Amino acid sequence: MKRSRKLFSMQRRRGAVAVMLAVTVPVIIAFAALTVDVGVMYNAKADLQRCADAAALAGASQLVSLSSGDPLAAARQCAKDIAYANKVLATNPIVTDADITFGKANIDPVTKQVFFTPTNSSPDAVRVVVRKTANSPNGALPLYFARIFGRHFTDVQATATAGITPRDIAIVSDISGSLTYDSQFKYWQDKVVNLYDVWDALPGGADDSPSTWAASEVLSDPAQSAGPAYGFFKRLGFGDDPADRENYSVSGDPGLIRLANGERWSDARLRTYLADQQYSSAEISAIMNTTSRTNYQNRVALALGLATWNSGISGGRWDRLGLARVGNRDTSYSDSELTWEAPFLSTTPAQARTIWRDYIDRTSGRRASFPDLFGIKTLVDYTLEYRRKPGETPELAATPVQPMQAIKDATAYMVQLLTNAQSFDQISLEVFSTYGTHQVDLTHNFADVTAILDSIVPDGNTNIGQGIARGAEELTSDRARVEAKKILLMITDGQANMTADGRYDAAAGKAFAISEAQQAAALGIELVTISVGQGADLDLCDQIAALGHGVHFHAEGEIDEYNAQLLQIFATIGGRRTVALIE
Repeated sequence: MKRSRKLFSMQRRRGAVAVMLAVTVPVIIAFAALTVDVGVMYNAKADLQRCADAAALAGASQLVSLSSGDPLAAARQCAKDIAYANKVLATNPIVTDADITFGKANIDPVTKQVFFTPTNSSPDAVRVVVRKTANSPNGALPLYFARIFGRHFTDVQATATAGITPRDIAIVSDISGSLTYDSQFKYWQDKVVNLYDVWDALPGGADDSPSTWAASEVLSDPAQSAGPAYGFFKRLGFGDDPADRENYSVSGDPGLIRLANGERWSDARLRTYLADQQYSSAEISAIMNTTSRTNYQNRVALALGLATWNSGISGGRWDRLGLARVGNRDTSYSDSELTWEAPFLSTTPAQARTIWRDYIDRTSGRRASFPDLFGIKTLVDYTLEYRRKPGETPELAATPVQPMQAIKDATAYMVQLLTNAQSFDQISLEVFSTYGTHQVDLTHNFADVTAILDSIVPDGNTNIGQGIARGAEELTSDRARVEAKKILLMITDGQANMTADGRYDAAAGKAFAISEAQQAAALGIELVTISVGQGADLDLCDQIAALGHGVHFHAEGEIDEYNAQLLQIFATIGGRRTVALIE
């Protein structure tokens, strides 16, 4: 009896297990199917997302330059190619045009969050969808164990949006006096100087021409009288162009006249000019033939027509023109007998005497670049070397002084590229010479930067350290954006030679520049350096760029050569963008 009961109990338990197995095995199978298929879906989703991310980043990278070709077509093709190269479950996915959307990566000013707005007008972001769906070229994702439940396929897709990272760019430009060297006559043997272009761009209207000048003084060639020409300079004209270095000769230049102190002057052109000014033979002889070194400045000023002489000598110029007598009837041409005729550019007639005498002093003597040679060329050189301060000769800002003009042109070119791209970049302007100064706050109004830079006349020494410091201050100010990449773009043609406290010291100036570069780099600022000309300190520019994890560009050669190089460099910088996933 006991044995039968035990056997019955065992049979009952076996029956229960059988029932449980009958119930749970399908469930286990279902979970197994779910696990396998969910794993497949998970892996497919991961592959699709990786593929979409890569395709969006690749597409956005093609939008960095809107200056050539069709960037949207390039972005589409690049996104397709990269998507196809990234396998999804061992197959190469196909992305169609419909899967690619262009737009703007807008920034919410309050939340600072980036959001995507579809548009084909100057887009800076790309959204890519990679699909394994029934209506896609890739087809739906096949399932395995789920088929026992009648489910053979499922739709899976991934979306990624990548945009161009906005930048805060501090343009830090050298404006030291050496940025005029490629326009100065004294360097004509070393480089092709554009001296004529500078003179041609200076104002030379009626205010520069005393009414007493003879009609014969107006040159027949309009190009020869384009810039300011005073007195006998107008008769001489510009002369030969030193830009033609192979054929140019200083001694043979008809645009120059030698007026040495203590010597008689025999130039027939000068004698004719003085006669046209109504000077008498006695006055002309006093100007041309004296060997006395007394009043040399006044003598040269009379010869060049920078001043007129009321000698009081009977039959002299004063008498012929019906003027009241001032002179004491001798040939000494003293200060009280001279009237300084032509104001120098922005100066007043009252300042003319000081300016013209300074020009004569600096042009005469052994220390001058061209001793005792007077003419438009040495006058422009004097202006560029000794009267280039903005308060003295602001007209120079409108002239193509090189290499400053090349820097202005290249900056304007990059600004135009950024404007055309309708980017979310901001730029500021800092300049440095003897000191570094902040000029324009970080702004989307790029025209402010070019307008200020265009108004600058180069002058002073080279304080690279203060220039970097001013740029770093602006990039860390309240105007800088947390989400923007910070770039300090420094342009220079020279060598650091100024300290933090404004002392001239080449070694200390270089150390100061390196120290400021290190501090800027520590703030996460990328340092990009551009050097112009053979005199630049390439090692220092390399070191500064390396400290800031940036790059150093260099341009040199003749004016046309480095101007073209700078345009290309600034185009490269304008399109040197980084992209990031924003969604």
